[in-house]
Amino acid sequence: MPGIEELAEFQKKQKLVAAQRRFEQARHVVNVGRAMEELITDPRWAVYGNHVEALRVDYEERAKGHERILTGREFLDPQRYGQVRVEMAEAAGIAKGLKMALDVVEVLINRGEAAAGEKIDELKGSGLL
Repeated sequence: MPGIEELAEFQKKQKLVAAQRRFEQARHVVNVGRAMEELITDPRWAVYGNHVEALRVDYEERAKGHERILTGREFLDPQRYGQVRVEMAEAAGIAKGLKMALDVVEVLINRGEAAAGEKIDELKGSGLL
């Protein structure tokens, strides 16, 4: 049966492994953030972003058009009403997805910066930096 010393040593090793794992995860997040920063400086990113933004605006307009049909004065039979609602939801969903496609880069950059700051603070706190 293991003694207190062995248990303490085991716990120490477990904490070290967990800290190393957290450090590696943070390092990965920081590297992803750096890669995204490089990506947005590439002129081809602007081309991509402009096309995606144009598509997003188009789908938002489609969703608004369907909403105008639903709230307009014209009476819609149940089948047409359901069809317009589905088309409106589809257009709104695509617009939201396209917005997320553009926003994800900023989210990744911010996460990378936050992770880098946390690791620096952790290293300063431990006396290693």
